[in-house]
Amino acid sequence: MALSKYHLEDYKGAGDDCRRALTLQPYIADIYELYGMTNIRVERYDSAIVAFSHALDITPDNRDYWFNRAYCLYQVGDSKAALQQLDYILKRWKTFDAATQLRADIVAGRKPKQQPMKSNTPQFYKLPSLRIESDDKSNPMKNKPLFGH
Repeated sequence: MALSKYHLEDYKGAGDDCRRALTLQPYIADIYELYGMTNIRVERYDSAIVAFSHALDITPDNRDYWFNRAYCLYQVGDSKAALQQLDYILKRWKTFDAATQLRADIVAGRKPKQQPMKSNTPQFYKLPSLRIESDDKSNPMKNKPLFGH
């Protein structure tokens, strides 16, 4: 339910569902990720940092968790910690363009803007988690016939 609410832009409902799920299953990194993403959407970056930290405790090799935590650290004003995380990310994943761009913005003193909720214009940052990827730009989650009609 939480993921459905997230995609419907009900971030409060998604966050509430994540908190309930985490009381029952505190060892699932994907729930922490979703909770972190909902907190980013409502600009609760401190809570997102905690969520991504828990996700990293469970799955330390996920570059998106590292990036999203660095993004949130910068949003709360901790440039030093954000740069340390980005340096670590870029040592492990040398071709991670979003991390390279965020690092350049921090060094230049530019504050990144939160990804717009709905926009047809290009965004500065596309947080790497919970995006729908598709070559034809259609939404694969959109209602479609179940049996190839």
